[in-house]
Amino acid sequence: MPYQIEMIKNSEIFERLTGKIQPSLSHPTSKAFDPNAWIKTIDIKGASIEDKRLLTAAIYLGDQIKTLRQFHVDELFHGFSSIDVVRLAIGSANRAVIMTRRKLRSAKFLDENENAKHIAAISSIRLETVFSDQTPDDISVAAIDSLPHWFAQAVDCDDQIQHKLSKKIHYRNISAKAAACMSLEKSLRDLWQQALWEGWILDIKSEKFLPKSFDEAALWYAWKQRQSVIANQGLNFDHFFEVDGGDHPPIMQKVVSNVKISGGRFRIRLAPPNLEQRTHHYYVLEMARKSYLGPFLDELIDGKDNTFRNLLHAWLLLKTLADALTSNCKNFEFEKYSDFKRFSFEMHEEQLRKLFSECLHVSSDRAARLQKCLTLDPDNIPDAFKWGAWHRPLVRNAEKNRVMILTATLQSADIIYVMERWSSAFGLTKKIEAHSIGHAYEKSVRELLISSIEENEILSDAQISKTALSRHTAGESRLELTV
Repeated sequence: MPYQIEMIKNSEIFERLTGKIQPSLSHPTSKAFDPNAWIKTIDIKGASIEDKRLLTAAIYLGDQIKTLRQFHVDELFHGFSSIDVVRLAIGSANRAVIMTRRKLRSAKFLDENENAKHIAAISSIRLETVFSDQTPDDISVAAIDSLPHWFAQAVDCDDQIQHKLSKKIHYRNISAKAAACMSLEKSLRDLWQQALWEGWILDIKSEKFLPKSFDEAALWYAWKQRQSVIANQGLNFDHFFEVDGGDHPPIMQKVVSNVKISGGRFRIRLAPPNLEQRTHHYYVLEMARKSYLGPFLDELIDGKDNTFRNLLHAWLLLKTLADALTSNCKNFEFEKYSDFKRFSFEMHEEQLRKLFSECLHVSSDRAARLQKCLTLDPDNIPDAFKWGAWHRPLVRNAEKNRVMILTATLQSADIIYVMERWSSAFGLTKKIEAHSIGHAYEKSVRELLISSIEENEILSDAQISKTALSRHTAGESRLELTV
């Protein structure tokens, strides 16, 4: 965006934060952040307006984050090992989403005449939580987006501690406080990202945090809000009420129908997908196919034989596993260590590979590579913060060659948003820019747009120039067509 280019040119702080100038500076979200180091490094008297803006935001937000950690977070997980914290994080997120989904089902979706309410009514439903009344989406997003902050705390724990925590620990209280603290820390980090990348200004005197350009902020807000409408909500709404009526062919001959956990091992029952599962799979694949990412479903993700379509099938298989696991949840107590371990849904990696291999009809090696694409390593903190957990519903437990199933993601993520994360994480975005598939995609988009305009009665007298205008310099955009 134009403002970002201007900011990069006029901010020494930005250049140091991004490593373009040495010595670099630590972000206010980092434990290594030292405001004095900033002041010593930057020429305050000769600082630009942008540098002063960033310095003000960094010192204020850095102090807020430091206070939160010092008085609420640092002693929160005393006596926990790193894997204990990871289990508590996954268990808390899964439990929150499971309970939210059950409350959502019990909410009144029909009006007094037994007619389905508008989809906007469902999206505005508010559920009571220990903190405040929140929408189902808010609860899911807060639980999943804050996971990297839990993992960052986990790496500082003492791994020599045996996994027999004191019976005096109030796990429910710790879980609730940790969820609030991690969510607040995430919010403070978001504010810093807005100051750094979007040009927001912190006015200490008026206690306001405002965008430098409201027009620019509106564009950013519109971009963020697109996730709520990116998929065909009408399809989802109809599917929720099971009014589709069609019988769609299965994409997998076997899926998970039931799971019992015995002795820490999953006893999985497989069966042909039922009507509801076939319908769900059909809608997900149709949304993927009709989205702007549809043309790339058969692009390779690992340089061998796995494609985005294969990854999508693996996701749908995991969704049946998540549904089977959560449908068996009847005890929502969160008082004992065994409670949050139970909600972390740990599974042997080898057993999951066999499940992939059998249901997706792929080799063990190929199944292992699919599994790796869907796995998040909680010890890799930079990776966790960069990419998040929305597209990776498996969380690695290296101690016992297990993975934890993040059912929260599988049961609440928008599949188009998931595919967007995959396309970035596996290099599809760069591939589109640098290879012929990008040009082919541009051509198909132009043809679709031209066809739509020509068929539109209102625009029937429009004239279209199909010849693209090339860039004069590397930094310029290219005009694809004119109407």
